[in-house]
Amino acid sequence: MSSINPHVFTNLSSSLRSLSLSGCDLQGKFPKNIFDLPNLNFLNLGGNQNLNLDLLKFNRSSNLEHLGLSWMSFSTEFINSVDNLQALKYLDLSD
Repeated sequence: MSSINPHVFTNLSSSLRSLSLSGCDLQGKFPKNIFDLPNLNFLNLGGNQNLNLDLLKFNRSSNLEHLGLSWMSFSTEFINSVDNLQALKYLDLSD
């Protein structure tokens, strides 16, 4: 999936609850509006080392409970915004 622009995911249904893109070799900037999906509670982006999350900020209204970001790079600002995820129960930042 490395040749697919991550912005193709911007038109996902608002009823989507789980999205796993682990190890898909996504590249470029990840669309920030994915975190605005009201029912999304599971997101795994692990293993996408070339995916840029630096400008993303989580909002307090997010229902995200599981966030997988293993084998990824990100900024301090991005990690600080994880504090906004009030429903978060599982966070994977390994490797």
